Amino acid sequence: MDAKESFPLGVLTHEEAWNFFKNIARDGVESHDLPPIAIEVAKRCGGLPIAIRTLATPLKNEPPFAWEDALQQLNGPPSSNFKGVPAAVCSSIEWSYDRLPNEEHKQTFLLCGLIGHNALFDELLMYAMGLGLFHGLNTVEKTWIRLLTVVSHLKACCLLVDSYSNQRFDMHDLISDVAISIDSKGNHVFSLRPQDVLDDWPDDETMKEYDKIYLPYGSISELPDQLKCPKLSFFGIGSKNPLLKIPTNFFKETKNLKVLILACLNLPSLPSSISLLANLRTLCLMYCALGDIALIGELKNLEILSFEGSEIEMLPEEIGQLTKLK
Repeated sequence: MDAKESFPLGVLTHEEAWNFFKNIARDGVESHDLPPIAIEVAKRCGGLPIAIRTLATPLKNEPPFAWEDALQQLNGPPSSNFKGVPAAVCSSIEWSYDRLPNEEHKQTFLLCGLIGHNALFDELLMYAMGLGLFHGLNTVEKTWIRLLTVVSHLKACCLLVDSYSNQRFDMHDLISDVAISIDSKGNHVFSLRPQDVLDDWPDDETMKEYDKIYLPYGSISELPDQLKCPKLSFFGIGSKNPLLKIPTNFFKETKNLKVLILACLNLPSLPSSISLLANLRTLCLMYCALGDIALIGELKNLEILSFEGSEIEMLPEEIGQLTKLK
C-alpha cells in the first residue's frame, strides 16, 4: 500500500518537477520507452506540484498510448478558464475529469467542487440524493455505499483528499475552482466563498440561466424579491447577517428546485412560496432559529429532511404528511 505523501508548494524548477513527477509515477516512467513522452508531459505541468500530482498519479503504469493521448490533450488550450488558476492546472484537472469513468463520478466531482472545503459526507449524500446523481438506487444505504465508492475513486485520482476527520473530505482550492469552471460551461453556476461579499445580484437575464446557486455563509445584505431562476435545481444560502430575511415570493419562480439549503438564518416562519416547490427532494435547515415551519407539509415529494444544528421547540404535525421521507 502506498504511504500517504505530502507535496511541496510553489513553482518547482525543471529538475525538481521531473524528480517529483518520477517519484509519483515510479516504475511506469522507467518502462515502455516512456522517458521522452513523460518528460514532455511533466513540462506541461509548469512546475506546479498540484498539476504534477493530478497527472502523474493516474498515468502510473499506463501504456505509451495513454501517455501520448494525455500529451495531445495537454498541448491544446484548456476549455475551462477560472481567473487566477494557471492554465497548466486547468489542463491537468480537465484531463483527469475527462478520464472519469461515468457521469456519476463526474457529477459527484463537480458537486464536491461546489460545496468546497472539508465538507461532510452526510451533506454530500443528502445533496447527491436530492439531485438524483445515482440512478436506480432506492435506499439511503445503497446510495451511501455507491457514494463512498465514487469518492474513493476520486481520491485515487488526486481530485479529492482526506480531511481532518474521517466524516469529511477535502479538495484543493485550485481543483475546486476548476470544477466550478467546468460545471459553469454546461450548467451555469453562481457561487461565493465564505470570505466573499455580495454587493449586487446578477441581472434577471443572467439569473434565469443558473442551474446551481451556492452562497455559503457569505456577506449578503439583502435578497431579491424573487429568485427568477426557472432552471435552478440546487440552491444553498447561509448568512453572517442575523437580520437577513427571505421574501415571501422568493421561490415563486424556482419550481424546478430539487435541493434547498438554508443555513444560519433566523426563520420565524417559512416564506409561503416554499410550498410551490413540488420537485424538491432535499431540504436542509441547518443551524437556523426556526419558528413555524408547518409549510413543510406541502412538500409532498420530499425525501431528505435535515434540521442539523437548528433550534426548534416542536416539530409540526404536518411532517407526518411527508410519506416519501427516507
